[in-house]
Amino acid sequence: QKYLDTISQSARSLLYLLNDILDSAKLEKKKLALALQPFILSELVDSSISTLWLQAKIKGISLQFNIDDTLAIAYMGAADRIRQVFIN
Repeated sequence: QKYLDTISQSARSLLYLLNDILDSAKLEKKKLALALQPFILSELVDSSISTLWLQAKIKGISLQFNIDDTLAIAYMGAADRIRQVFIN
C-alpha cells in the first residue's frame, strides 16, 4: 500500500511539474493567475515528503518534518505553488 501511495503521489508530482512548465510560459507573458484556496499545511507537507520518500530512502536520507504548534492548521493560498517550493 505504501508503494502504491508513493506511485500515486509521484504521478501527481509529474502532473504538477507539467503544469508548472505551462505556468512558466504564462508567467513570461504575464498571464498567470494564482488559484487561492484553503489548504491544511501538514497535509501539504506530508504529500510533498511522500513524493520524495522513495528517492530519499534509496540515497540513505531520512526525511522528517515538524510543524511548530504555534502555526495555524489551515491557510488560504496557492497550495500548488507552495508544494512546488517544497519539492524544489
